Amino acid sequence: LQFITISAGSPDIARALHSRHHFPNARILKTYGQTETFRTFISENVSSLELGRLAAGARIEISSEGELIHYGATCMLGYLFDPLLSKARMNFSAGNGVGVLTQDLVQQTTDGSYCFIGRKGDVIKRFEQRFHLSEVEAIVKTFHGVKDAIAITISAPKSDWRQIYLGLFVQLQTNAVLTSEQLLRACQENLSYYKVPDFIKTLDSFPTTASLKIDRQQLKLCMEQEQNLYARN
Repeated sequence: LQFITISAGSPDIARALHSRHHFPNARILKTYGQTETFRTFISENVSSLELGRLAAGARIEISSEGELIHYGATCMLGYLFDPLLSKARMNFSAGNGVGVLTQDLVQQTTDGSYCFIGRKGDVIKRFEQRFHLSEVEAIVKTFHGVKDAIAITISAPKSDWRQIYLGLFVQLQTNAVLTSEQLLRACQENLSYYKVPDFIKTLDSFPTTASLKIDRQQLKLCMEQEQNLYARN
């Protein structure tokens, strides 16, 4: 095996490291791209949030807020039978043509490559520090035995000085055995104090919506139920 390509809408560090472990001699190409844009970036740096350099045919722009906008022949023209969604997610610029507002925040590094910062709208403030939930997810996905991770927040009671609770749902790799306590210790060792979750729960699989995307609302409801039970005890 000479080449392995890993495609995702955000850097999948865990899968890249897993592939490197099992195929040490293969050349691993980590590619970033959304369904609406095909491939935007390509990188061989498997252990970081680096997106890499522009893929062939991709044209981009970074908005003043840091949001990635993808233009070019690999970009779709709109959502079928949904003009309102097309208007919300597409940028019909006269100069650049049709572009997709990816809702991903990126930053260009000094060497000309690009780095994933987080998702637009997933910034939270905790212990007077601002960060992206995707930062927590990306680090936890590198833990040995972890297949996937989703960070969720819910409001804390007014009497609680933390203001919000940070929860973490983790899906383990096949045959991996990790307790919530072990995951919490790993978080404390690898994350800044303000990113350490208050609540961790392992699941065999994540709930999904009708379109097969992870149902974060169901995870939030699960966290609220668990948190209420914890508070009563």
